[in-house]
Amino acid sequence: MKSFLLCLVASTTLAAPDLEVHEWGTFTSISDGNGVATKWLARSEDLPAFVYHSQFGDCRGLRSCIESFESKSRMRALVRMETPVIYFYTPTPMDVSLKVGFPNGRMTEWYPAVWNSTPHLLDWGTFRVDPTKNPVLPKESSPNHYYAAREVDAAPVLVRGREFSIDGAGCQNRQFEFTRGRSGEFCVTTKQTEEWERYLFYRGVGDFEPLVNATLTKTEVFVRPTRALGHALLFERRGESVGLTPLPLDGKAQAIRRPALSSTPQDVRKAMVALLLETGLFEKEALAMVKTWDDSWFTEGVRVFYVVPRAKTDELLPLTISPAPKKLVRTIIGRLELLTPEQLAAMRADVLTLTPDADPLATIEKLKAKHGRFTSPLLERIQPTLAEPLATTVSTLISIMTGRTEGQALE
Repeated sequence: MKSFLLCLVASTTLAAPDLEVHEWGTFTSISDGNGVATKWLARSEDLPAFVYHSQFGDCRGLRSCIESFESKSRMRALVRMETPVIYFYTPTPMDVSLKVGFPNGRMTEWYPAVWNSTPHLLDWGTFRVDPTKNPVLPKESSPNHYYAAREVDAAPVLVRGREFSIDGAGCQNRQFEFTRGRSGEFCVTTKQTEEWERYLFYRGVGDFEPLVNATLTKTEVFVRPTRALGHALLFERRGESVGLTPLPLDGKAQAIRRPALSSTPQDVRKAMVALLLETGLFEKEALAMVKTWDDSWFTEGVRVFYVVPRAKTDELLPLTISPAPKKLVRTIIGRLELLTPEQLAAMRADVLTLTPDADPLATIEKLKAKHGRFTSPLLERIQPTLAEPLATTVSTLISIMTGRTEGQALE
């Protein structure tokens, strides 16, 4: 075992002249309308059932399933790290090892199974990158945006990981410390896995300030970047009308008029692909990223898209690859959602129809169906402006949504 570990350490100094690695993903945050990033419920989008989750009671992957047992749907965080995927390009088969950290956040989903992890680290160990193979990849019958990321020329990867489950034949008792000072003993069964995929996939939630914040009025957006970020895009959609304005972020605060709603969806997609190509992604990768998030990026609302600088990406998501690739492209798009005056007015109108004796769970579901991911931030924004008994009613809804009554919020 010692000699094996020494070999791994030594291999980190080697380079692979024919290996190229590309990554793309998104950091999504919400501004409360006053220019302040707000914590929000990082609810999981639908993912295929074969994807691993760091959620107690749904522990298919590894011991961090147990160590970070809070459900992502109950986590409140400033940033949702959405769907980073890592591609590998090589003309010949080769073995690669990779691990990625998230020191200011928590890993919540991944595929294929990793070899080991903590809540802040995923380690896929050593896996096979093989461009000569064309394996059958897992796919469910129902559509899912997870699959769009496969529409590239990257070599498939064969990962041998570990799957952990509670109880079962041959299980061994293990003591686990939870994040809030609780502990427990569980009988854990370990099984090795062997899974093919076109990429390494992971997600998470983080508690760090976004690189851009903004304030929105009925006519203007006041944008405040924390540093120079280069080209960005200001997007707005109302009904079937869309608008897009190029936004140079030079590190200084600036006011810009809300976009004229005269663009077409094709214009927006073309501009986003162009922004991604500037970062070094291949065209098929850029198209796959836009296709993955087409039903989310370009929906109703106002948002700013910007490129996270490479140095900041490396700081927030430290990546270790062995052997070192000849080229590494890391494209993380910052996505800042702005609570609009129109959204606040719509939520206020809905809240004014509530009665104290209404079923809170049914009320929450009704509000979520209309306001989606903005339900909690909108309620928290208007709650202090309400009179009783509505103020208490809305406070109860917020407590149920955020898990504050159960002490399971991330904050």
